[in-house]
Amino acid sequence: MNLFSAVFTGLAVWSSPTSVPANTDGNATQIAMVEAVPNYEVTALSQADVDIYLQVMRASADHIQHVSMPGAAAAPATPGTYDEAVAEQQGVRPRYDAIKTVVQAQLDPAVASETPFRAADDALLAPHASEIQALQKQVNGFIYGQ
Repeated sequence: MNLFSAVFTGLAVWSSPTSVPANTDGNATQIAMVEAVPNYEVTALSQADVDIYLQVMRASADHIQHVSMPGAAAAPATPGTYDEAVAEQQGVRPRYDAIKTVVQAQLDPAVASETPFRAADDALLAPHASEIQALQKQVNGFIYGQ
């Protein structure tokens, strides 16, 4: 590493002190650094946000599938919080909670609302909509006994 690279790397690390490493279970796509929680009232979702949401929901659904088998241990969460427990374990809980609120508002007609970023968020979520809805049904259906 030359001096320029060392200085640049040091500045990059120094300029983002709110970053925290994400924890993963080894099966999920690892998000190297998770920035502070964006304010989704003034910014649209990013691809990284969608990746975090899918990572947590896939891990939740995968774990639920395994604990649903005979002889498996019970899920360590109360109704409505299983995915949040997984997000906590992965170290992305505050950002996941904010993303989850936006995703639910975008995909659930009962809570959908017009925001300045509605079109951008819709475009980003559209390719994943059926998977997100299936994961929500699997995770929430397990929690609520459906």
